[in-house]
Amino acid sequence: MTSIKLIKDGIYNIWHYSYFKDDIGVAYTSVGQYMMFMKAVLFKDYPIAKLILNSPFSSQQKRFGKLIEHYSSAVWLKHCRMIAFNGNYFKFSQNNNLKSQLMGTSGLLALAKKSSSLWGIGLCKENPDAMNITKWKGFNWMGEDLTALRLLLESEKA
Repeated sequence: MTSIKLIKDGIYNIWHYSYFKDDIGVAYTSVGQYMMFMKAVLFKDYPIAKLILNSPFSSQQKRFGKLIEHYSSAVWLKHCRMIAFNGNYFKFSQNNNLKSQLMGTSGLLALAKKSSSLWGIGLCKENPDAMNITKWKGFNWMGEDLTALRLLLESEKA
């Protein structure tokens, strides 16, 4: 039986403030900003990408992310998971406090959020079904990716 660790927001939220740089040295204040910036770049909306990158406020970054020209949800769904994984890799590998908290977890991480059926399990933490994978109402992309990221960071340490 798989051990499950329910997580909710806090350091695992993509909008949690955490300064990091990507592999070419561009600085971000959160994984959410990184994702919105990469979404704008993916759809070649460079003016919006610049606004997202230059905005210090997550509320503005989210708003700009909704203004991206030529956005296609089908295209975004093909790329968003890897973009989120990369952003989380930069975030957790460059912030020792956050990294130690992630490394202190075990088992399968599950984002317990009723409103999130793609990134989470579609159930709140208090729901008894949250501990039963067969009863989840979501895909748990974020939980799976953070679990994989923890394993990757462990292997880099070795």
